[in-house]
Amino acid sequence: MENDRLFIFNINHLQNQKEVFEWTSRWLFNKNIISNSSRILSQLTERENAGSTQISNNMVMPHIIVKEIKHSIIMILRFNTSIKWNNTLDISHAIFIITPNVEDKLIKCVISSVSKYDMDKIIDTLNDNELKNFILKG
Repeated sequence: MENDRLFIFNINHLQNQKEVFEWTSRWLFNKNIISNSSRILSQLTERENAGSTQISNNMVMPHIIVKEIKHSIIMILRFNTSIKWNNTLDISHAIFIITPNVEDKLIKCVISSVSKYDMDKIIDTLNDNELKNFILKG
């Protein structure tokens, strides 16, 4: 599986969900993964409004389907200072899933890892390369 589909970021300048969505949309656009950052920003916001993506006390997993991309992208964000997400004040991790197809093998690896393990602890403990290898094993 390609390692260029999984990205890990240590974030120290974002403070809330809106800023995270804006930053994520801009990053995807700047990397030429998407052609319209405002459309992705809207999709992320609509998805969150449809139902919270919070999966643990300290983690969220925003996920959207974007037909224009060629393959799934996983973005793991570690927040150096916990951020506000909806009504939760202490979100420290976000795992973004941007996919053209929910049947993607990478998505299954991420979902498998999240369902089996305490991902908050794993994300805090492993360095970036170890975390990539852990996720890719599923």
